[in-house]
Amino acid sequence: MDKVKPVWVVGFVGNRPGPGAGRSAEALRACRPALESVLKRLMEQAASRGGGTIELVIGAAAGADLEAADAAEALGLPVHVILPMPEARFWEDFDGGMEEDRARAQRRVEAARAGERGGSLRIADGDTRRPDCYHDTNLQLIEASDLLVTLYADEAGPPKRGGTAEAVGQAQGMGVALVRIDPAAGGEVAWPEDIASWPEPDGVYEDLLHHGSEWAEAAERGGTESVLGALDGRAMRMKGSFTSRVYLSIVLHLVAALLAVVTAVFFAGKPHAPEDGGHHTVLTNGHAEDPATHHGSAETHAEVNAEEHHNWKHDLAVGLTGVEFLLVTVALGVALRLQFGGAHHCWRDTRFAAEVVRGVRAA
Repeated sequence: MDKVKPVWVVGFVGNRPGPGAGRSAEALRACRPALESVLKRLMEQAASRGGGTIELVIGAAAGADLEAADAAEALGLPVHVILPMPEARFWEDFDGGMEEDRARAQRRVEAARAGERGGSLRIADGDTRRPDCYHDTNLQLIEASDLLVTLYADEAGPPKRGGTAEAVGQAQGMGVALVRIDPAAGGEVAWPEDIASWPEPDGVYEDLLHHGSEWAEAAERGGTESVLGALDGRAMRMKGSFTSRVYLSIVLHLVAALLAVVTAVFFAGKPHAPEDGGHHTVLTNGHAEDPATHHGSAETHAEVNAEEHHNWKHDLAVGLTGVEFLLVTVALGVALRLQFGGAHHCWRDTRFAAEVVRGVRAA
């Protein structure tokens, strides 16, 4: 059984033919060598991460998209096509002397529909009106990508909606790594500063690698069945860890609430200061005494005992309040760890990965 390898998705956006420096069909076509060089380097870096591979996602518009698809095909890479609208309407964008690009795009769409080299075809979800459909397609393409390759020349004025410049800004705002090929500069390539560390392993893979002992065995054995077992086992353990912390937080809050009720019901009240009843304190043998109680020592002792009993209750109430505060603090710490500790995130991603592998096996 073949060993399951990591796959990274490389998205692509670029200029359509038009006026301006670097925007002609010839200038875009002249960047084919640069495109192949970029994709080849990305392939090599992916292969160095556990024998991984890359796949390309494009929009199949005229110009740069088709050049990127041809470069990927020459390297044997799968090409996934996302159309911004139903095909019948999409071909309208090739009217006006773009018959050659239309024929190339139709061949590319048919190849993706047939699943050549593992490619695929789909229509983007969202608005089907121009230019909003191109805006939505670019967003979906960027969200699906681990890295974005662009082939575009700078243009004057604000970015056009649904255009390449807007997509580049969206990718930068979303933190997606960006490689730019400038057709106005003869195909000059601008790499991200941290490109040497690309691609970073997926979070699920990292978690299994460092915390799941059976993942190493599954990776050694290879095959979807062993990987599914490792993912499923890890997901079950992460679920147990997550749910146990949720229950602990609930129990701590419940105990704290019960202590608050007990304190309020049984220990409510404040210490009462002794009332002087209008009498004045006098000194007897250097000690302060109330003349009214000087002759009733038994009554005085009873009042002192009552006051000591009240102070004992007050101290106990303060102690219970402190315990209540401690329980709430611990519960808050558990909740914060659930929020920021990544247990739920890891469980969700691992479970999703397990179901994807299960679907692959079923298919």
